Amino acid sequence: QLRGRAGRQGDPGESQFYLSLEDDLMRLFQSDRVASIMDRLGVQEGEVIQAGMVTRAVERAQKKVEERNFGIRKHLLEYDNVMNQQREIVYDRRNHALLGINLENEFHEMVENFVDAVVDKHSTGREVDEPVDWDGLNYDLGMVALAHAKPADFDQTKPELIREGVVNLVNQAFQAKAEIVGPENIKRLLQWVNLRIIDEKWREHLYEMDQLKEGINLRAVGQKDPLIEYKREGYEMFVNMLDAVDRETLRLFFHARLVEERSPQRRPRARNISQQHASTAGMGLLGALPQSPGTGVAGGGPQQVARPAPVQTEPKVGRNDPCPCGSGKKFKKCHGATL
Repeated sequence: QLRGRAGRQGDPGESQFYLSLEDDLMRLFQSDRVASIMDRLGVQEGEVIQAGMVTRAVERAQKKVEERNFGIRKHLLEYDNVMNQQREIVYDRRNHALLGINLENEFHEMVENFVDAVVDKHSTGREVDEPVDWDGLNYDLGMVALAHAKPADFDQTKPELIREGVVNLVNQAFQAKAEIVGPENIKRLLQWVNLRIIDEKWREHLYEMDQLKEGINLRAVGQKDPLIEYKREGYEMFVNMLDAVDRETLRLFFHARLVEERSPQRRPRARNISQQHASTAGMGLLGALPQSPGTGVAGGGPQQVARPAPVQTEPKVGRNDPCPCGSGKKFKKCHGATL
């Protein structure tokens, strides 16, 4: 490593390094045996030591350092591999949605997974005469797929038949939605729904995994391997995240409504219009004066009155002329400075 940093890795020749026995490398990873031997041999402090025993001791210390660093990197890599495997699955699914590959097939798989979870939830531990809690089942179907299952329409002898009937019911709702949206918009709607839910749930999952990783080392207090616990809990969180993606994707698809965008119309700008009557123009003086035909003022109609030019009674003072105040300064540096 030192030869490589010095630019001599693989080059012919020799290299010579200088290392103190009090260096951190020797102090942390090599015992004090070498230093005690040097003391017994009477080696003075600061004296150059060239011995095979010291060289081998340095090599052993370097080997311990590299093995320790390699173990740390390998341990961190095992943690990163957990997220890397999850990332590959999510990114593969997102790329399919982005490119529009097999969107309807994946949607029907989501329907089957959702129905399996809902039927298992409301059929576990039920009696034989009423194998499914239809109220709870219809509540979940209504919240997600806007569908309602009638018990009389299903064969309740086997749970598999109930699952098959509910899947067909949700697929019929999908076909009805597709007819409303139209064949030209159904693909765009599926793409938008998938991308939005995947991005949202994946960000939440990354935050939860970071929180898990920060406190997972405390499992060692309970005599448990933190890495194994991280893999186990991370897998459970990932499966729950995928289930949430399927459920929210279905819910957003069935609840979405297409709205036609219209270009906004420009409103005409409001103009400031002022009217002035002859009776009020000029403090009421113009209204009393007779108007000549060329003035353009009709009796009582709106008009515009020209302002009279200001009357100048004093001679105009130039900027470089003496100031009229008698100070002796130029006008531009006296009273003309503020003009």
